[in-house]
Amino acid sequence: MRYLFYLLISVFLIACSTKESVINTTSISKKPIAIIKKTPVTKTLYINPSISRQSETRLKKEQKLQEERRKKSVDSNIIAIVHVKKKTPKKAVKQKTPNLIKEPSSDNNISKVSNAKVIIGRVEPVRLTPSNKVLNARIDTGATTTSLNALDIQVYTQDSREFIRFRIDDNSSSPRISTPIFKWVKIKRHEQEPQRRPVIKMRITLGDVEQVTEITLTDRTKFSYPLLIGRNYLRNNYIVDVSKKQTSSPKIYKK
Repeated sequence: MRYLFYLLISVFLIACSTKESVINTTSISKKPIAIIKKTPVTKTLYINPSISRQSETRLKKEQKLQEERRKKSVDSNIIAIVHVKKKTPKKAVKQKTPNLIKEPSSDNNISKVSNAKVIIGRVEPVRLTPSNKVLNARIDTGATTTSLNALDIQVYTQDSREFIRFRIDDNSSSPRISTPIFKWVKIKRHEQEPQRRPVIKMRITLGDVEQVTEITLTDRTKFSYPLLIGRNYLRNNYIVDVSKKQTSSPKIYKK
């Protein structure tokens, strides 16, 4: 019995010692596991920011490099454009020439002009054909057409054409002029109603120049001269000098 009792006590002691060892081992084993579990978390928390920071720094460096390259490319393009602009030739600037005072024309120039056009005065003798009558005519560059005094006007028809018969002056013994009517025109008058006038064609000789021209017929007894020479006759042939008068005599008309 005594041996049995000692045996049980020893077993109990062994059991207790094993429990303490198990407890110690479990406690010791648990601590490393907790450390192992915590360390990855701490490591991950420590490693991830560093990686992100490195990536950010790399990205920033790459962005800076890209910006620098882009700026260099833009600057190079600008330099190239400026270089091209410098090469382009500049527009020639017209130099303003000083206004020189023209010298008066010499006698040679006057003679050349007079050879091209005949110089006449403000009143010139003119020959009318077919009447072959010479009249003093007023030279008027302001008048468009030539106008002739016409009295005792008679309009009649002959061979389905209109004719007109008239006298140039008040003398009843002066011959009448009979000629076909070329057309009729309306002449505007100041503060008066427009007047319908017949237009004829006659040959006029002034100096050595003769030409057939259109003439309007009207009563010019209130005027100093029965005939007014207008621009339709003077054009391209004469230069009028108003300081002169009766500078020529009309040549005789030859049929």
